[in-house]
Amino acid sequence: MKKLGEQLKKMRLAKSLSQKDVAVFLGYSSSQFVSNWERNLCRPPGSALRGLSKLFSVNYKDLVNSFVAHYKAELMKNE
Repeated sequence: MKKLGEQLKKMRLAKSLSQKDVAVFLGYSSSQFVSNWERNLCRPPGSALRGLSKLFSVNYKDLVNSFVAHYKAELMKNE
């Protein structure tokens, strides 16, 4: 399973968007937020998921399920 950040980067690049493009679309003042997500330093907040699904033209429920699967896998590793 690819890391969440890798998936986000792949979707962004498939749309030929910069990190700044994504940040502006989501209402962030800096592309650093997106960079941190893609480098797996932190995760996008739940409030950003709907915007990401719209921007990347992916089904919202599928995106949420993908995020949940990643979170669950991380939690299970630490048991």
